[in-house]
Amino acid sequence: MDSWSLAARLSLVTLAALAAGCSADDGDHVPCPDSGCGDQPELSLSPTPKDPWLPTCSVTTGGIVLQAETFEGSWASGWGLPGFLGDSYVTSGVSTLATATMTRTITVPETAHYVVWARGYASATADRRWRIAIDGAELSPTHQQTDGEEGFVWQHAGSVDLTAGPVAITIIDAGTGPEAADAIALSTSTELDPAADEDCWQVIDPVRAAQMALDGIVLRAQAHAEQIAAATTLSEWQGRATEIRNTVATALGLDPLPDKTPLNAQLLGATQLEGYRIERVTFESRPGFLVTANVYVPDGAGPFPLVVSPIGHWMTYGKASDTPARRAHGLAALGYITLTYDPFGQGERAIAGNEHGEHWRLVLSGHTNAGLMVWDTIRALDYLLTREDVDPDRIAMTGASGGGLNTLYSSVMDPRVQVAIPAVYVCQWEDFIATGIWHCGCSHVPGLGRATNMGEMAALFAPAPQLLLDALDDPMFSTAGAQKAAAQAQVPYELYQASERLQLQSFPGGHDYGQPMREAAYGFIAQHLDGLGDGSPITEPAAPPLWVNDPAYYCYGGGPLPPGTTTVRDLARDWAETAALTLPMPTELPADQLRAALADRVQPPEDPGYEVAIPVAVAQLPKMDVTLLRVEIGRGVTLPARVARPPGEPPIVVVVDGSRDRLAGLDALQLVYDAGLVAVHVATGGQGELWWGEYEQLSSNLLLGDSLAGQRAFDLIQVRRAITKWLGTDDRPIGLLALGDASTFSALVAQALFGEYDALALAPLSSTLFRAFSPAGVPLQMYVADLLHTADIPHIAALASDHPLLLGFEDGDYLARYPEWASVLQQSTTINEGLTETEAISWLTEQLCFVAPASCANLPDRNP
Repeated sequence: MDSWSLAARLSLVTLAALAAGCSADDGDHVPCPDSGCGDQPELSLSPTPKDPWLPTCSVTTGGIVLQAETFEGSWASGWGLPGFLGDSYVTSGVSTLATATMTRTITVPETAHYVVWARGYASATADRRWRIAIDGAELSPTHQQTDGEEGFVWQHAGSVDLTAGPVAITIIDAGTGPEAADAIALSTSTELDPAADEDCWQVIDPVRAAQMALDGIVLRAQAHAEQIAAATTLSEWQGRATEIRNTVATALGLDPLPDKTPLNAQLLGATQLEGYRIERVTFESRPGFLVTANVYVPDGAGPFPLVVSPIGHWMTYGKASDTPARRAHGLAALGYITLTYDPFGQGERAIAGNEHGEHWRLVLSGHTNAGLMVWDTIRALDYLLTREDVDPDRIAMTGASGGGLNTLYSSVMDPRVQVAIPAVYVCQWEDFIATGIWHCGCSHVPGLGRATNMGEMAALFAPAPQLLLDALDDPMFSTAGAQKAAAQAQVPYELYQASERLQLQSFPGGHDYGQPMREAAYGFIAQHLDGLGDGSPITEPAAPPLWVNDPAYYCYGGGPLPPGTTTVRDLARDWAETAALTLPMPTELPADQLRAALADRVQPPEDPGYEVAIPVAVAQLPKMDVTLLRVEIGRGVTLPARVARPPGEPPIVVVVDGSRDRLAGLDALQLVYDAGLVAVHVATGGQGELWWGEYEQLSSNLLLGDSLAGQRAFDLIQVRRAITKWLGTDDRPIGLLALGDASTFSALVAQALFGEYDALALAPLSSTLFRAFSPAGVPLQMYVADLLHTADIPHIAALASDHPLLLGFEDGDYLARYPEWASVLQQSTTINEGLTETEAISWLTEQLCFVAPASCANLPDRNP
């Protein structure tokens, strides 16, 4: 290991914890030595009067830092490895040496000798080497296989003489494993050590920081689960079942159920196989919303027992994919008429506007991916029951993963299903979330993690026969979670005296619906749908040699759906427009009612009545000293904050920007400090050094009935309270400066709900949620469940305008859509679509000094 790397690992955090142990013992600090922390004041090089003794370190500023994701090339963006800076890292994602590169041209400010550093992922098990080339000159490879240390680290790549002007920088794969390039730094200073600077700027132990966001969400999921009491009588359960069923319907966006419009079913062709045929069928589950399906029909007159067989996330080939197709072939060969269809965004329905990512646009108006899938299934049953070869009294349903989701929810929503077999899906929410794995939005139905659990949802099928299939090596839906769900579901089955009708069977292997599982399903269906056998597995008939591209599967020959078909994006936009029509005019709803309705949507945490700022270290920079603070906000989350205090007692500006750069917030801190104000930079939950995937946070919060925006809004209020306590003042005005699209919306919500900042400036900010339907899109945290039935951005901004508000809108879309609210904003706020940081700080200074002129007497360029 290089000496610089070893020094970097002598973490400031350990020293910070030692010092903080003198001021608070909350279980996260190491104890002070017997001699006492105060016996070593010589380590505090420049303490400020109000600080206790704190360890110090120095930060070297200057140089050029480039995030790898800003380079252009064919490497993929990555988010799965923890600890990267910026928005992502990049990887070629291959196990052998890649020939593709990533390149960016920058302007070097001066002719000089430059030291070059590379930040990438070092692994104990894989060769992740990559190299940097500057104007064609290749430097030494970095990030070779280590002896045990893993994670993103800075390594010295070499040095190069550069001439002022444009320079091409290239990232090149140099190893046999999947590399991960994160950032590159160039500096004319030989003293620059990005790793040491990064450690100096770190407030919270990196291991704890990496887990904190996920741990907080899991704890909330567990708390909700613990509040669910098991029913003790059948009547008690039946009352609870009605409540859950209604909650599920509402959460799916299926309360009330949509109109059953004409199906316009068409039989487009059939392929005869030995003992059965595959029909190619289409129907419209909603007007123009086309479903492509295969119906496997046994030879003979029928009517046949029916198995509806929805598929999971087999994206490319959909219903033609090997695993779901084998299940359908097996069922048909055993005498069951079987329907399987392409979920939207998959197989033949994989067209623009049908992607599963449309879930977030659906959410804005109270709809969901899962709701669309369930309705497709309900309409598939409607179609099947028009056929004379289907026995309406013998209907089973089974699917894996997303098909297991579809089976679970459809069995809740449609009483015609008599046997249910959800595979590799049913698992308690807290265990599902605790994996920390990215899941499709299909699984995140708003609020269900607060209202119920998957075990209770499975119990809604009681006393009908149900088989839960589980994979022992499934990384996404754990066996432990499946066992807990089955135990919870078993209680109502026992109340019905039907405990034998619910089974959980676990199989070796990963996330799939393999042959042993399928054979178990065949036996369970035969026993409970046909009264045949004892439920033992039935050997799967051999499938015909059909490949995924066989025309037998494709309604349109493998091509896209016909032009003009309705997409999920079309539905989401129509529902959003309908929802927005219900929004109040400025004179129709008192502000307190609108504020209460907004709070109900974003669900900020309850105030625990506890917040404290704990200083842990001082980072020394050439122009200012920065005190590092841990802000404990009372709900198991610690926020990192950095404070630069000029002389006197000037106003305070809290800066939030969501940055995960090497020196997060440094530029904004310096600008605010140079203006003579107390500068506070804070990272809200899951941002900055606390970063955990934005998508994972959003989706998990959505499932638990919370919102990412509500969580972060409350963080900002707690920070305001903690900082003023730490500074020992309630008199000085305090403003909030929100920068970057990862922070502005939550800052606006904080001010709209709580109004505790004396002034707020933010930029950039979309002026309406309808920008979600434009190519630009909106930040993830704006996707709050059913928000468009309560408020859009202008409504929230109007609530926040009780105090001075500067809006850096990045578009003027609100003007035509909400002219009445636009008029309100123009009268009550300042709007600057091209707002810069400098302009925002100047405006905040003016507003805060107007509130308390005496606090500004000694500011630069101001007269007393």
